[in-house]
Amino acid sequence: MKILFPARTAAAALALIFLLPAFSAAQDELRPAAAPNAWLGILGGRFAPSDSVFKEVYGTEGLALGLSAGRMLYRSEGFSLAVDLDVRRFAKPGGSTISGTASRLTLIPIAAGLEAAVRRGTVGLWLGGGADWIFYSEDSEWILSRGSAFGFHVAGGLFLEPASGPILKAYIRWSKASKAMEGFTVDLGGTEIGAALLFRFDL
Repeated sequence: MKILFPARTAAAALALIFLLPAFSAAQDELRPAAAPNAWLGILGGRFAPSDSVFKEVYGTEGLALGLSAGRMLYRSEGFSLAVDLDVRRFAKPGGSTISGTASRLTLIPIAAGLEAAVRRGTVGLWLGGGADWIFYSEDSEWILSRGSAFGFHVAGGLFLEPASGPILKAYIRWSKASKAMEGFTVDLGGTEIGAALLFRFDL
């Protein structure tokens, strides 16, 4: 009996050594695949400029369209942190309320920042912020103005992230970028409410 017990123990140890790799491989097959770590997509929303002069000449809001790209920096079961880069274009015709002179305003914000998200299942909340570099042009019979301004933005919203396929993202975004122009200062930022469709891939 004293010899039999060590023999059984040794046999069990050998079996465990030989079976452990197969067991580990089976566990890897059952473990869900890692989610893609990057995205590229389109976005669109209603942009309302903050500046009162812009509102007077170009109205209270208009359509902004753009592209969004990003890469995951950290991801756990319910939390993620990513870096993102967005490019938008907002263009709208207008006219002076005094002279009626036709004009056109174009804003092209390029924004880079960080984005944190918490999720449960396929639904989540996200919050982000960063720096903006806004290029602008205003063309009319009396004025031709072009330039750029630095600013910042904060944003947040909801997202739907299925196991596969694109991410659907809803957002509200506020930005500010002040620019001194011929003795007065204008704000090129504003508020935007919209949605994005993001296609995921590995990078």
